[in-house]
Amino acid sequence: HIAYMESVAKRGGLPSSEPSAKLGILNERFCVGPGTCPEKYQGRREQDLFFPENVYPEDCDRELIEKCERLYDQMTAASRRVLRALARCVDAEDAYFCPEAAHQCSNMQVANYPSQVESGDDDADALRPMRVKAHADSGTVTLLIRQASTEQQSKGGLWIQTKDGEWSRVASLPEGYILVNIGNLLTRWTNGKFQSTKHMVTNPETGPGTRRVSIAYFQKPDPDALIRPVGDGEAKIRARDLMRVGILDRLINEEGMTNEEARHEYHRIIKSSYLSERGDGT
Repeated sequence: HIAYMESVAKRGGLPSSEPSAKLGILNERFCVGPGTCPEKYQGRREQDLFFPENVYPEDCDRELIEKCERLYDQMTAASRRVLRALARCVDAEDAYFCPEAAHQCSNMQVANYPSQVESGDDDADALRPMRVKAHADSGTVTLLIRQASTEQQSKGGLWIQTKDGEWSRVASLPEGYILVNIGNLLTRWTNGKFQSTKHMVTNPETGPGTRRVSIAYFQKPDPDALIRPVGDGEAKIRARDLMRVGILDRLINEEGMTNEEARHEYHRIIKSSYLSERGDGT
């Protein structure tokens, strides 16, 4: 489902363009990836894991598809500029964090968080799950574009955890600005010099006009890229073994866990010393 982007405020009340709000959906996402698979991965399991085809709804407007794919390319270029700048900050070569750039497996998510309306059940409304639970991204960097008009509500929105463990709300940025988050993979790659940012999206006040729209680009390198921590000199792990998809695939298909077991184990792993200490030579 790709939600229409009409302004709720212009309609007054809950517009027909928000069918997901009426269904009580917390969030929904539309993903765009590279679109093509590098030759070395074609016909291999990695093609399905890291380079799946972009699938669009049958009635999707061609103009929207073209805009999504054009934005993906622009975000890819922007992420490489960010990674080059970060490499210089740790006295590394410009391409240190984006080897085999043509084989990157980044994905972009267009996320819609429908307005949260009262259900008529006060207890159910009070227990409504958070839009996005606290987590850190698994890639190198995340580029986030937020629709400013949906970030100016009195309650809810994006929060980040500070170094002292406190939560701080992220102020709305002017249109055209991009927020950059550090991911777990870059934490490993820099030997902890850059720390991944734990963040969450909390719920707004209930009522029409509380919709939130954002676009997030999650930069991920070639799955087989060897991660050589800055200053270490020894490549100890492949990028795929630090990516969410790669970790879940190993837990399910190599260790025989169920999807639910793997999900819980994944969250346990990323909270452990796995990111900084795993050195199994793979």
